[in-house]
Amino acid sequence: MLPQSTDTLFTQAVHEQWTSEMDWLWLAAKVERTDQLIVCLENALRLNPNNENTQQQLRALQHTFDGKKTSATLRKFISSTKQLLF
Repeated sequence: MLPQSTDTLFTQAVHEQWTSEMDWLWLAAKVERTDQLIVCLENALRLNPNNENTQQQLRALQHTFDGKKTSATLRKFISSTKQLLF
């Protein structure tokens, strides 16, 4: 079985309305488009509005990035957060 592209996984997650915060955070670490990353973080926060790390990441995105590729710094931050969660 071939691995799914992140775009395919993102579309599947949105359509299936994933109900796991961890799934959305995992997908956030995989997607490359900022608009998809924002949706992932928003959905994770919808499931756990008290997650301060996710709140911080989303605020940084909303104030700094313009919908293109995420910066290496943000990607590293998300990756390190993901490691703390698992």
